[in-house]
Amino acid sequence: MTAMVKNLIALGDGLRVCVEVESASSQGLRIRSLDLRRTRNSPHFPASTWVPWQMRILSRRLTLKSEKLEVVDYDPIRELGLLRSAPVLEEPWKEYFELSLDQGFRIVLRRFAYDPAQGRKREIAFGLSQEDLLELVDELGQVLKESPEREEQEPAFQQAA
Repeated sequence: MTAMVKNLIALGDGLRVCVEVESASSQGLRIRSLDLRRTRNSPHFPASTWVPWQMRILSRRLTLKSEKLEVVDYDPIRELGLLRSAPVLEEPWKEYFELSLDQGFRIVLRRFAYDPAQGRKREIAFGLSQEDLLELVDELGQVLKESPEREEQEPAFQQAA
């Protein structure tokens, strides 16, 4: 098993993927962050509805380690969105994923642990099999490449907006 942090970068299909890997084995990876970007010379240019649409799609489709993502915040001025998974409540450290969306072109996924005693969060690595990583990159890449079909206002998004 490798024990150093490396950035793995892949280009293709109009996407740039950067994975910050803490360790790797023949079975899987410990990842600090996953960063996907769609090239800006893509045929579709995001409208103001793009990030809210991406947030809705991701909250419906994506489950990470049995944790559903929920819309947390949306900044319409800077076109930034934030989704977070619900932490397991029985454990002293509350671990959760945060997924940020930036102007319809970029998705960044990280995992955090929150220590209630100290009242702060810290970034932690998370494990994925190679197959799960490929599926996750495929799913996130699809959301970056698709364009919104219609405007829907769901209660969770209306509260975050």
